[in-house]
Amino acid sequence: MPEQLPGTAEFDTTSTDLEATYELARLACIEVAHRVGESGLVRVYDEATDGATTAEALASVGLTLEDVVRGWQRRLRGLA
Repeated sequence: MPEQLPGTAEFDTTSTDLEATYELARLACIEVAHRVGESGLVRVYDEATDGATTAEALASVGLTLEDVVRGWQRRLRGLA
């Protein structure tokens, strides 16, 4: 079970697991959208694009990184 959301290193185009990394990231987006809706997800994306850390971007919509990771991990366990 991954302990953290995929980061920059996991998205390296030479990675052999790039497809899995994108799927993990997609599930994280689903978790965020489930909690704050599509507009909240877009705000998180915009904040991150503007240079916010993941934790800062999530905080902009009232979420904590820890809560999102726990929900994301539950989703992953549900797929196992």
